[in-house]
Amino acid sequence: MRADHLEAALAGPLDSGIGASLLLAQWSHEEARRGNDRPRAVEYALEAQRQGALDDENELLFAMNSLYALVLAGEFGRATSALSSAIEAAATHGDLVNLSVSYLVRGIARSESGDLRTAEEDLRMGDTLQWPGLEAERAAYLADVLLEQGLTAEATATIEVPLTVGAPGFALHFLQARGRVRLEVGRVDEALSDFLEVGAIATSLGIANPAYAAWQSQAALSLHRLGRRDEAQEHAAAEVELARTWGAPRPLGISLRVLGLIEGGASGERLLREAVDVLADSGAKLEHARALIDLGGSMRRANSRSDARDVLRRGVDLALQCGAAALASRGNEELAATGARPRSVVLSGVEELTASERRVAHMAAEGKSNKQIAQTLFVTPKTVEQHLGRTYRKLNINSRRNLAAALAGGDAAIAI
Repeated sequence: MRADHLEAALAGPLDSGIGASLLLAQWSHEEARRGNDRPRAVEYALEAQRQGALDDENELLFAMNSLYALVLAGEFGRATSALSSAIEAAATHGDLVNLSVSYLVRGIARSESGDLRTAEEDLRMGDTLQWPGLEAERAAYLADVLLEQGLTAEATATIEVPLTVGAPGFALHFLQARGRVRLEVGRVDEALSDFLEVGAIATSLGIANPAYAAWQSQAALSLHRLGRRDEAQEHAAAEVELARTWGAPRPLGISLRVLGLIEGGASGERLLREAVDVLADSGAKLEHARALIDLGGSMRRANSRSDARDVLRRGVDLALQCGAAALASRGNEELAATGARPRSVVLSGVEELTASERRVAHMAAEGKSNKQIAQTLFVTPKTVEQHLGRTYRKLNINSRRNLAAALAGGDAAIAI
């Protein structure tokens, strides 16, 4: 529905029922795209749910707009809870379309909150439905999650495969994720090109909210790497203003952190401290960890080594809780530069398995075939194969014949 039609519909009295709830769901998403009124977006999303937007399985795809709006607003807990209910209902009815979409959106919510292991699990579970646009979204967020876990080669393989992206809106997150991977591996010019293309698409679609597409901060980091500091600062400062207008902590914390890194010095450190404060109680654990580590690095370079150690330890511990191996490694490098010992958490045995890996492993240990497991869990046999492959590596076994004994063995989680 066009934005002007939505505005006209909402201008008058709104009936109750499924039609009104879907209208509210669509408008919450429109508010999130524009990025002007976060409280209203949340209000419409919650009212859509109260009026039954999620109750009609035939309309759930449209109702998902309200849940995605909640994610963009930083309401991760509310979104995840509603999506878990949608997944349970879709599985009960054998509804592969809604099951796949619900897994995808819950994976996005968990990714943005920093729960990388469960996010990866959801994104891989959602591969049942191969729609061009959804396939591109799934690849984008999966590549992001893999990159954060330090699996750069796998992230690159995920995002560099040819995909039919579909409508321009579906290209936004795909290009943004590809740009992040390319920036990580040093292909800075290509990364910048991806981020600027995201900006062009977002502008053409009327998307101004950095929670939807944080292309300016990513372009700023690329420009800074290329020595184009003035342009980098301009993009980063512009995104800070947009993020302040929207008011969600995660995009504001990201944009403040990037501007702080580019400015450097005392003013940069002040911005990094503000980013840490904004993110502290936001639920965006990974971005909070990143801000802490960047602040600690800034303090170290300013010769405040003792104070930097405490900030860096907090950042590394939080990164490890998120499963963000790449960020934890960088934080440990900063810690070592202060003269402190690195920090780590070593998981082994069954403790290292995700919930889906455990579920698949137990079913395989009971003698079920990959096809039977896939049918029971409403996933593809390829997904089952991937879960088992990762389970074998984590349990240090080479076949399903050893699964029962390995699953019965002891778990270990050692903090160092």
